[in-house]
Amino acid sequence: MAKQKKTTVIFIDNNQKIRKPVLIPTFFLKYWKFFFGGFFVFLGISMYTFVLLIKQYSILQEKEIISLTKKTEVYSEKLVQQYDFVTEQITEVNNLLKSKGLKEVNLNKPLENPKLNLPSEDINKDLFSQYFRDIKKTISNTPLGSPMPGHISSNFGSRHNPFDGIDLENHAGLDIKGEHGTPVKSTADGRIIFAGYKGAYGNLVIVQHGEDFETYYGHLSKILVKVNQNIKVNAFIGNVGSTGRSTGPHLHYEIRKSGKTINPQTYLDLN
Repeated sequence: MAKQKKTTVIFIDNNQKIRKPVLIPTFFLKYWKFFFGGFFVFLGISMYTFVLLIKQYSILQEKEIISLTKKTEVYSEKLVQQYDFVTEQITEVNNLLKSKGLKEVNLNKPLENPKLNLPSEDINKDLFSQYFRDIKKTISNTPLGSPMPGHISSNFGSRHNPFDGIDLENHAGLDIKGEHGTPVKSTADGRIIFAGYKGAYGNLVIVQHGEDFETYYGHLSKILVKVNQNIKVNAFIGNVGSTGRSTGPHLHYEIRKSGKTINPQTYLDLN
């Protein structure tokens, strides 16, 4: 077997003048151009491949951004539709409250349109939630509907004296005719501020509802609640009677708003 030829290369240190022989295969010296050429070809191919990968990644990123943009546009459009629907409902609810003489509920600050600011979704959600909480509170504190079944025997306002039928007098509420002992219900959430006998009212219950309303239930045969008791709408507070200034079994139902008597008929029929 022939031995591989080697060429001796000597490196000389100029300062110390020491010869350092290094044996390098003659084959390498003969074909060094091919070695370096191959290396640079490999380096070129690697660089080209890297550039292609970067370009491909950029294309994928661009496609992903376009897809995300489209999804955001669809999301934004849906959010705008929801925004428009809810604000429309709020307007209708406020118009209804206004038409019935109820307190209008407004948001604490203007809503931000999601067309302009997508992150406002959470803010709008909080505002809408607070608005509907206020709406429910307003409705629960507003005397709506009738406290008992029966027909109205005497309306609110000017009427003839029920005892002589001649003299005119002002009637502060409605008289609802019913059988003795018929249960009487509260027409809203509230707190009992009076429960006892009171002159012409006879046995009377007064319920305070929030800051604006009070309801009076007069001529009761029996009182079922106590002062400072908190009650919910439709809670039984007493029974129909004929106590006080009365010509027969009926309920005197009266509503006061901010201390002034108003026509309860407005709140009996909300259709």
